[in-house]
Amino acid sequence: MTVSMTAQLARVATTGPLKPILKSPSSIIGVRRSRDEAGLDDGDSDAGTSEGARSPSRKRVRVEFDLDNIEIYEIGSRSVEEIRNEIRDALDRHTQGEDEDYDILKQTLQGKSVSYQEDDDDDVIDPVAIAKQRQELKGYYIALTAFASRLGRSCDGLVKGVLQCQWLGRDDQFAKIYIQFLAALVSAQGPRLTQVLSMIVDKFCSSRLSEWAVEGWPSVPRGAVQERIHVALRYILRLFPVAESILDPILAGHYPFHEDPKRAHLAYVDNLLRLRQYSPKLRNLIIDLIISRLVKIDVEMQMDLDDMDDTLAAMVGMALKSAQEHEHQDEEDSDDSDNESVSSAESEDDEYVRVKTAKENIEKMDSILDSLFELYTPVFANPQSKEAMDVFEYLLTEFSHLILPTIKSRHTQFLIFHFGQQSERLMDAFCGTCINIAFESQRPLILRQSACAYLASFVARGAHVPGHIVVKVFEVLGYHLDEMRAVYEVSCRGPDVRRWQDLIRSVPEDVDKEDPLSYLDQEIEWECALPSSSTNLLNLRTTSDLIFPIGAYSNGGALRDMSFDVNDESWQQLGSYFPFDPYQLPKSKRWVDADYLPWRPIPGLNPEELGDDSDGEEVDDEDDEIDEDTATEEGVEGDD
Repeated sequence: MTVSMTAQLARVATTGPLKPILKSPSSIIGVRRSRDEAGLDDGDSDAGTSEGARSPSRKRVRVEFDLDNIEIYEIGSRSVEEIRNEIRDALDRHTQGEDEDYDILKQTLQGKSVSYQEDDDDDVIDPVAIAKQRQELKGYYIALTAFASRLGRSCDGLVKGVLQCQWLGRDDQFAKIYIQFLAALVSAQGPRLTQVLSMIVDKFCSSRLSEWAVEGWPSVPRGAVQERIHVALRYILRLFPVAESILDPILAGHYPFHEDPKRAHLAYVDNLLRLRQYSPKLRNLIIDLIISRLVKIDVEMQMDLDDMDDTLAAMVGMALKSAQEHEHQDEEDSDDSDNESVSSAESEDDEYVRVKTAKENIEKMDSILDSLFELYTPVFANPQSKEAMDVFEYLLTEFSHLILPTIKSRHTQFLIFHFGQQSERLMDAFCGTCINIAFESQRPLILRQSACAYLASFVARGAHVPGHIVVKVFEVLGYHLDEMRAVYEVSCRGPDVRRWQDLIRSVPEDVDKEDPLSYLDQEIEWECALPSSSTNLLNLRTTSDLIFPIGAYSNGGALRDMSFDVNDESWQQLGSYFPFDPYQLPKSKRWVDADYLPWRPIPGLNPEELGDDSDGEEVDDEDDEIDEDTATEEGVEGDD
């Protein structure tokens, strides 16, 4: 039995009662000190065993840390109680207007205190002194927990400093202590919840070691950093259910700006999808946020490529190909190589910036869409299930409100294209949605035309759409057209041909200006060359234009001529807008390759008969592969 992803995520979110995140059998506050200082024999190498807890059997003492039980342990040469007294005095003096000790405390809590050295003239820092300082910082946060109720508005500066502490780059024990302090702070100071959540979400974009590393502490791998972020966030959400409603606008506010680097976007989306696993209330909101930002990238990428000449488009393809060759390098190395692969020029001139921006946008689109395809694929393992239908209905909502109204959306719609072909029931749902929008008179005309384009493109390009579905679509369209004819035919009036007279310079004498039929087959002299015969007017749009231009993809047309422009009146006429043009994003195209029917000429039809626009191009009927290269395709040719 296949278990869908949504069910798996729901199971994660309901895994029983909350367990203390600081429950760690070996987590004793303290450091391994010298034998004389700690009172340990040579044979005892356990760190953190306090003097009072030692027994003849020399067993390791186990301590559980939880929110309501903060015990006092010895920290180096100082106890937690001593540190508490120091914090109490600093807060008391701050209340009285004396901030010297308060400012020192703020600096200490940020981890910026001066390192211990045996000799001021010695550049080498004593490792024992470093260990003391690390452990004292842990002691400060344990002690500060007892004063959470005093950290109100008057202590905004101290709380701000605490939230700026680089806790992700320290050891596991410090991270647990810090997370527990955050929980105590929010419990005692409810308004601080927004600050705490903002601080955690701000870490979503972190992807480089330099962004969390702390000097003097062992380096922490990216996977461990990401785990700490979500341990903290999950803990806060489960302790304070109201946090989910507060988190929604925070997630939107911290989403990377459009011009931010690819690595920031990918890291943020990855963390959003992890959050989605344990926050059922935010699942749809997270997808809505991702898709809305994805559509914006999609449009900008399309507009950038539309404005490029073939040389710049080729440079984008070469940059993508170079990036693929370095795909398995470390994150930081690949970032450097990405920049170098765009151009050999050392200075970032206008062309370099344009190509780099287009390349990064393509990669953002590609990776994020790949993640969304992977996320939803298990849900549609059983496309007949209620769960699959529920998810698809939500995708349809996203399609109707975000994708359909967006001019030049090029790739985001392939989510609905792919999953909509998983069953006839889903196909029917998508086609029905498009038809409903197309024939709702209160909808804007441009939106209704877009729905028609999506419907036509889906039926024409969907490899898994069976013939009887196509027939059904035509039957429904015919029914609606008959209804429209019945409504409008009675009052329908032809064009007022008398307006033509304004454009006429002269006519033969036997023409009766009151009788439009008398103008037929007459030699008419026009004021301008615009009026023409119906045959010439129809030739403004040839048959090849109304379908797919044969050479459109070889020159980048599939990427750069995707849609209509609201300022261009040609959208009011029949056009060649096909929302499901060939999908060529290098990484994520694997999901839709089997779903897509490429354009092929009608057997026996000479392409030269399609019109002058064909430029005499010939199509080899025996060639199964139609040239559909795009700017993105250039970078991936030969890798499939």
